[in-house]
Amino acid sequence: MSNFLHRFYPYQALKLMVQRVRLIAAKSTTPIGPHSPHYHEEPFDPVSARSQLVTLFSALKSSQIALVPTMDHSGSDESTIRRSILQHQLGFHLEIGPSRIQNAGLGVFLRGHRIARPGVIVAMYPGTLYRPGEAILFNSIRNWYILKCNDSVYVDGKAKGLSGWLFRSANARDNYPGITATADTTWMTDWNVLYRRAEESGRVKSSLIGIGTETLKNPLAIGQIVNNGTRSYPPNVRYQELDIRTRDFPLELQEFLPNIWSSGDWHAHDHDDHEAVDDTSVDWSQHSQNDLDYLRTVVLVTTRSVEEGEELYSTYIEHIN
Repeated sequence: MSNFLHRFYPYQALKLMVQRVRLIAAKSTTPIGPHSPHYHEEPFDPVSARSQLVTLFSALKSSQIALVPTMDHSGSDESTIRRSILQHQLGFHLEIGPSRIQNAGLGVFLRGHRIARPGVIVAMYPGTLYRPGEAILFNSIRNWYILKCNDSVYVDGKAKGLSGWLFRSANARDNYPGITATADTTWMTDWNVLYRRAEESGRVKSSLIGIGTETLKNPLAIGQIVNNGTRSYPPNVRYQELDIRTRDFPLELQEFLPNIWSSGDWHAHDHDDHEAVDDTSVDWSQHSQNDLDYLRTVVLVTTRSVEEGEELYSTYIEHIN
């Protein structure tokens, strides 16, 4: 019964409404989310955001290391080079380690020599994309990784079980042998297993030390691991939808994108009859549900300055425009 309630929408809607009321009532004492004095919702520029991702993925691609990522977290030359690329491009890298929130499992930490300013992309939420009306009931059972977007597109960020099988199946459908890969599957790494092995091998000797994400093809594709903030650990990132059109993102870099549509290949759309359009003058967030000329991604953007060593916390119960 408890599992059924986790996927019973009216119950969840009521639960979120009650939590929101409690938050608003308490905002004068310990505000979190948009009510916090440290919260800054910077204007989001999708063109700039896509450019940031292209620049990062181009650097990873040109290093020739992203093509054969190592998954042993052993401090190899490949990992060192990829980490240096992240530091150069972003000013930070990410690590996975025990969350500072009690009983929250693993969390995501920002490491580096530079503070992440408000409005900076620090992670991406990976997973299978479902449009409104598509079947998602069975893979929603015991699944706490499903994210709902403003337009009722769902992102299933669970890497195991039926969810993982469906992502791999859709990836095999769109990325058959002989064509350029257009999705990243390395985000499906089992971080709990890797961290346990790192502890057993002695590579992690302190709870303050994590394992780096630079061994993933896309080192930012760990948004599903970011924990929900609390009053003691208020949110410092928010979810932001970012749609990517096929014609605006280099084909050779699409292998770094950690999302895929469940019901169709977004590359199947014919561009030949379309003229070039100025991105700055068109609102590309308004898409027809039958138009797969784009890929939905969800990025995690900082809402305040995040310093070295801080854990990233999102907010599951706040709606941010």
